[in-house]
Amino acid sequence: MNLSASAKILFSLLLISALPVQAQTEPEPQEAASSSVLPFRFSRDISKKGFFTKDAEWYFSLGVGKTYYANSDISVKQTGYDFTVHDVKGHDEWGDVSLLMPDIVRVGRFIDDDKMWAIELGLDHVKYTSTAGQTVTVTGTSPIGTGSLTPSSDEFSYKLHNGLNHLMVDLVYRRPLTAAPVNDTSSLAFIGKVGAGLAYIHPYININKSSSDVGNKSLNNLIGFNSGWWRIVGVSTSVEAGMRYVISKPVYLELTDKTIFTSMSNIPVPSGTARQNLWSNEILFSVGYTFDNK
Repeated sequence: MNLSASAKILFSLLLISALPVQAQTEPEPQEAASSSVLPFRFSRDISKKGFFTKDAEWYFSLGVGKTYYANSDISVKQTGYDFTVHDVKGHDEWGDVSLLMPDIVRVGRFIDDDKMWAIELGLDHVKYTSTAGQTVTVTGTSPIGTGSLTPSSDEFSYKLHNGLNHLMVDLVYRRPLTAAPVNDTSSLAFIGKVGAGLAYIHPYININKSSSDVGNKSLNNLIGFNSGWWRIVGVSTSVEAGMRYVISKPVYLELTDKTIFTSMSNIPVPSGTARQNLWSNEILFSVGYTFDNK
């Protein structure tokens, strides 16, 4: 599957979400009037009691994903060199993930009275590897040459493992697609999300037989913008859509398609830094649990 096919899937899901569904109950006239003014009715338990209340609907999920990457340019500045490797192909490490070792984590809370809108914090722990044996074009002043090249792993190897991480806050929209009450057993709902957050990486980058070095992982060298085993290198924004099916309340399954744009700079490379703008697409499968005091 490529990014174009994924975009078609995303568009189809959005069309499905627009289909009418049987209303569960007739709204009160006063509520209908307020809904015409605001996109949702802000939850009364939040406005009166605060965000952390025992009768709120919270959820938590773990999952796995398959990631596809668009070709991208990688610009490198080193001591004495300034070059760009164009149209680099990359792939994930699908064989490294399983449901026993999840790489997708979500925790969220619905914030309106109708339980249609939620705020979600998510971590996508994915990996990016430049595909070996590919032919690329190199421009600028480069230690590996310029023009059309097929660099060896000693000349150019670019890996963001452990990983290419996206820590994001999402606004979530849930719309029931069946007559069953939302979040009850056997209910099916459309899920749409938009989000933004930080991209942080751990790099394994080799250029002209020299490797990037970010030190050992320790509490004193854990994460930072200019130092650390993990480096905060940019921002990620995303759009996601899919389905949530409650197999037996409170347990649900979620299948979604997510498109991400990540803008990165200050990526540690041997004797310098790199920049990369990257489009990716994730097919995600998660198992979740709802906490709603019911």
